[in-house]
Amino acid sequence: MTCQGNFDCTTAGAGVCDLSAAPAVCVQCTPGPSGDAGACTGTTPVCDTAKTCRGCTADSECASNLCAPNGSCAAASDIAYVGGTVDANTMCTEAAPCSKLVTALGTNKPFIRVTGTTTHNADTVIDGKTVTIVGGANAKVTRTGGSTGGNVIRIDGASTVVLRGLEVSGGDGDGIEVAGGNVTVISSKLQNNKGLGLNVAGGAVTVTGTVISGNEAGGILVADNQKLVITNSFIVKNTNNSGLRISKPGAGSKIEFNTIVDNADNGTGVADTGGSSATMAPSRRATTSSSGIRVATPDVQTAGTASSRTPSSCPAPGLPMTASSSRAPMTTI
Repeated sequence: MTCQGNFDCTTAGAGVCDLSAAPAVCVQCTPGPSGDAGACTGTTPVCDTAKTCRGCTADSECASNLCAPNGSCAAASDIAYVGGTVDANTMCTEAAPCSKLVTALGTNKPFIRVTGTTTHNADTVIDGKTVTIVGGANAKVTRTGGSTGGNVIRIDGASTVVLRGLEVSGGDGDGIEVAGGNVTVISSKLQNNKGLGLNVAGGAVTVTGTVISGNEAGGILVADNQKLVITNSFIVKNTNNSGLRISKPGAGSKIEFNTIVDNADNGTGVADTGGSSATMAPSRRATTSSSGIRVATPDVQTAGTASSRTPSSCPAPGLPMTASSSRAPMTTI
């Protein structure tokens, strides 16, 4: 429909007159500083080059610097900001951020944005909360001092937690211990902890595009009958135990398209001691441990056999696993 101004555009979903077109026509939005992107709201807050509204895909597309999981831009009033040096700033605003993640959790806001390094001398406990924690530039959560064997982050209770773009390191115990709740870890680094990178003692955990490396008690441990879904991630160079230990995976567990190499326990250290109900797809591994994962696919061998892959043939940690048209069918064990 041609138009001379927005007043001519009365059709739902096309309420903006694009005066840059010849002739001018009604569109959903117009991008750019001089455009009319204000027509894009809710879960489709971004005006793209096709002059249609879509969900955000990057924090930089939002004035608040936080793109929510549902594609909306989180309101600044709903975000606790971490990155300052004065923990007396207990409101954790963007203008006066607090210095500790535990302080930000105390605001009970649904979103937290971390910039730089935040440290605490005890476990940062998330108990019974629904919160999305997003890392900005060089975001790192660590701990100093405190009790021997202490974790960096512990998640418990009826929590629903999303961790995105964070480095979690420096724990005297585990990087992240999940004792309950539903937890999602995206594009993060769980590394250089004296315990495990990730300890799934309870709850349900999903890990995507994440590096688990350099942890002294192994990469990931999953307790019996707990759910772990891990895809497109790297479990590498973890010492003194397996990269991934999973005995009796809970219903819905999946291990798909990961690189698992150069860990302790005879190479890859992917140990399965007779569990069931986990869906497996090819993952790149150097060798199997003595127990192995019993999956007959080209890249994950039957228990006790060795793959021909070597660490040097796998992508470098930090790079995403790309899709392959030659993937074997998924197998349930």
